Amino acid sequence: MDPFSILMFMAVGLIAGHVAHKTGEGEVALPAALMLGLAGALPGGISAVEAGMDFYAVLGPMVVALGCATVCLLTWRQLQA
Repeated sequence: MDPFSILMFMAVGLIAGHVAHKTGEGEVALPAALMLGLAGALPGGISAVEAGMDFYAVLGPMVVALGCATVCLLTWRQLQA
């Protein structure tokens, strides 16, 4: 796996965490949201690459990384409620 893919998964996770923090009206603190976004996006993206989901080059694993980050953040919100 190339370093570019890992950087893209990290960027997707950080963006997902930032969006979750801004749209959550303060439910999740910013550092926690960023870390949860990374915790979902990195394993999701890496496993998508390892599973061979390489449609549209890096776009496919990025979509999987975004989905995993979103699930991780939503699960955290539900556990905190």
